[in-house]
Amino acid sequence: MECQTLSKCLEEIRAYIDGNMTGFPLLINTQNYEDFNKLRESLESDVTMEKLYVSDMTPEGELPDLGGIYGRDFKKRVCALIGVSQGLMLRGAKALMEELRQLATSSFRGRMIILLSHCESYLRDLINEDGRLPKRILFWQGVASTLPAITVANGNETDKTLYLRGVKGLVYALERYSGIPADKEFIVSTAYSPFAFAHSLYPIKQEATPYERLTQKYPVLAEGDIDEKFGAEADWRWLSEELTKCGTVENLIERYFGDVNSLFWQLSKVLKETDEKKRWLYWLLLKIYTPKGNYFHFALSRGNSLSEFEKELSDFESLGLEEK
Repeated sequence: MECQTLSKCLEEIRAYIDGNMTGFPLLINTQNYEDFNKLRESLESDVTMEKLYVSDMTPEGELPDLGGIYGRDFKKRVCALIGVSQGLMLRGAKALMEELRQLATSSFRGRMIILLSHCESYLRDLINEDGRLPKRILFWQGVASTLPAITVANGNETDKTLYLRGVKGLVYALERYSGIPADKEFIVSTAYSPFAFAHSLYPIKQEATPYERLTQKYPVLAEGDIDEKFGAEADWRWLSEELTKCGTVENLIERYFGDVNSLFWQLSKVLKETDEKKRWLYWLLLKIYTPKGNYFHFALSRGNSLSEFEKELSDFESLGLEEK
């Protein structure tokens, strides 16, 4: 079955609800997020209908699993299931196809309406497999929306305001995604690595580390042979926070050590410093701003800390590095 407008789709839904009981669900697919949300909002506004969301059935810290939907007693005689495609697309095409096949051929108590998105090709394959299914599947034809991208975060950032909490929070957001903006990127904080979503139909990538974001935003940090291994993740997060406060690397230097041109002359003072973050920052800055080709640059390149740099310099009887 096919429909071209919201009103026509709602007519088909009403015919399913008021018609003879079949025991089988009505699957409705849209390829467009705007259409999906129109249908979702229409179903949600119907107080006579029970609404079930896959996000609500997704345990904390786990991937979506619809096993609990089968053989379940519902509170009302008509039930709408929302989020199947959004949740199962995270698992991949095979998992999605298997779940759609089971949903389309399983019997439910009462009348079950299953709202889907971006599943047309899978549903048409099922129709080709089983000649009973055309009357159980309704296609709302429309221009396919672009699937949103998903970034998997490590969850350790100080500012988590833009992060979705776990896969459960991600599925919740996907169920309600309007398609605007079209290049939407969801950032989810989860213990899962991107490898857990290797078969996902959504584009998925690992969030950049604090070091990677720093060197992208402040290219000067990448100019002094600064390697990520030179600091722990907490160190790079701290540096990111400090740079956000100061705005530029030059302002950061001025705040902690004075003028960049006198940076090296602060060495004897910083060597007595007990603040490990300040010592670490000073060593990084020396690696960036010490001219290549002289002994000091060579000494800096031989160690991974200010203490190791100090040891390299200990062979010199006098360096003339007293603070001016």
